[in-house]
Amino acid sequence: MSEELNPKQQKKLEDHFEKKSKNVDEKDIKEVVDSGAAKIGVLENDIPDALESLWQDIKDMWNMVKDYWNKKYPDVPFGTIAAIVTALLYFVSPIDVIPDFIPVVGYIDDAFIVTLALKMIGKDIEKYRSWKYGDNPDNMAMQEY
Repeated sequence: MSEELNPKQQKKLEDHFEKKSKNVDEKDIKEVVDSGAAKIGVLENDIPDALESLWQDIKDMWNMVKDYWNKKYPDVPFGTIAAIVTALLYFVSPIDVIPDFIPVVGYIDDAFIVTLALKMIGKDIEKYRSWKYGDNPDNMAMQEY
């Protein structure tokens, strides 16, 4: 298997993302808040190659949902939260288009879903980062998960 998704897999993931993001509710948000830290913690010291360039984005997306849930950062469109929650629920789930345990390619579908979410949320993640970290990007490294 190559290290890229074929068009059929991409379409399946896009359809999944669109369908799931329209149905996000509080239960889903809570699940991401509760389970995201564990998945990030497990992978933090051995980030899969497919996720390496997206790792800070994944952590920031999780922090954004957590801060939204805890009412620390409520000024964000729900569509943004729904897109992030959809991506992170897929990320934390072991049942994927390509199962995570498959070496090298197991996280390619997760990276695709995270990238879809990032395209959708656009400037909202940057606004969040400015709010969360201020002018000091070194503050990102000090976050706990």
